[in-house]
Amino acid sequence: MMICGMRTVDLFCCTPENIKALTDIFYMYLFEVFSMERIARLEHWNLTRIDYAINIRCDYPELFFDMIKRIDRHKIVYAGSYASSLEKKRKSSKFILYDKQEEIMDTQPALDTRPDIDAEEWNLYTEESQHIIRMEYQCYADKIQAMKAKCPELRCYEFNFGLFDEYLGNSLLYKEYTETIGTGDFYKYRNDAIRRIAHSPFTEKMKIKLRCTMMLCARARHVREAEKQFTTGTMVRDNGNAIEFQGSKETFRRYIRQLESIGIAPVPIPKEWYSSNPKYGRIPNVIPNPIPEEWKQLSQELRNR
Repeated sequence: MMICGMRTVDLFCCTPENIKALTDIFYMYLFEVFSMERIARLEHWNLTRIDYAINIRCDYPELFFDMIKRIDRHKIVYAGSYASSLEKKRKSSKFILYDKQEEIMDTQPALDTRPDIDAEEWNLYTEESQHIIRMEYQCYADKIQAMKAKCPELRCYEFNFGLFDEYLGNSLLYKEYTETIGTGDFYKYRNDAIRRIAHSPFTEKMKIKLRCTMMLCARARHVREAEKQFTTGTMVRDNGNAIEFQGSKETFRRYIRQLESIGIAPVPIPKEWYSSNPKYGRIPNVIPNPIPEEWKQLSQELRNR
């Protein structure tokens, strides 16, 4: 808002020009409010938190969050004052996903009692946020110090603008997103996903294992529950044949990664969400994973490192 002069869903891109504009406004604000004639430059301020963020577009945000609860790899705290949000917390960082429009509407002030807020501008702000999911990776002091320790060039100042590098931020967000959610598309009909497996480059033996993984995930309705059944041993039906399906956690997770490598999320969209008592009404047969397009190139670069 300090740069644009109005509320916007768009995020601050840390180009040298934007950083200069923001710091100039910041210094001016401190002078006007506190009459501080001699202000220490930002490089010498203590930096205790950085929020890396990106907006991703998703036509079915509520369904997306419901599916995450079935495919996440880790125990996630589903928090917030609205349903379409999640948090994964650590001591020194926090990964957050939330429906931006739901967050705006949840915090909307009573516009008729706030003459300082332009109602038309606020309504445009709300419309702009439709189908937008905000993803944030919040780094606290210990995480910031660890990042600086890895890169000598970032240690020269306490507040170093090199930490605001777009590639660094995207790498951190990409890692959290893929570890938590993965990159596969969401299938309504299991047979559509099975056809995709059939046309994949895997061996016939591996295709059977991937089909069994999908069948098990569909039956268990959650990746972690399917993993538990796989490690203890279970029977899965494939093309009418009963197959004993068992192995280690690492083997199961490798199968999940291989499904994702051909664009398949392991758990299909539950039938009751779109059939007799539709939760979401008419939805397409495949809902693409909303992973940002630019991350596909980033994924290749990170694999090549």
